[in-house]
Amino acid sequence: MIQFNFLSKTFNVIIKVCLSLLGLVIAFLMFKEIWVLLSSFTTGFIDYSFYDIIDRILTFFLFLEFLELIIHYLSDNDHPTIKKYIYIAVASIVRLLISNHETSQFSLFLQCSAILVLIIGTVMLNLWGDLK
Repeated sequence: MIQFNFLSKTFNVIIKVCLSLLGLVIAFLMFKEIWVLLSSFTTGFIDYSFYDIIDRILTFFLFLEFLELIIHYLSDNDHPTIKKYIYIAVASIVRLLISNHETSQFSLFLQCSAILVLIIGTVMLNLWGDLK
């Protein structure tokens, strides 16, 4: 039993270190997106189209959600609920829909169907409670 407890604590430390490193990388990428957005404001959007700016803003918010998820895990020492992952998945698909507007109609249908399935899953979780 002592070996299992030691192994569990060791893996927990490894997970926290890896998540901390991942959080630092995501924070760096967030600041990079902010830097690109601020530099595009100063140049008057000459180098970027409207869709590029929207894509960068949506990417920034996805990084922010992932960073919030990591901070929640590290501070509470608890696993986030499945709803948070579903919200991130929906936001990712919506970002794909907005930024990649040159897709076929079938691809658009599949992406919208995926959002519908995720929303139905969220409604079912709200009705029957969280799975822990």
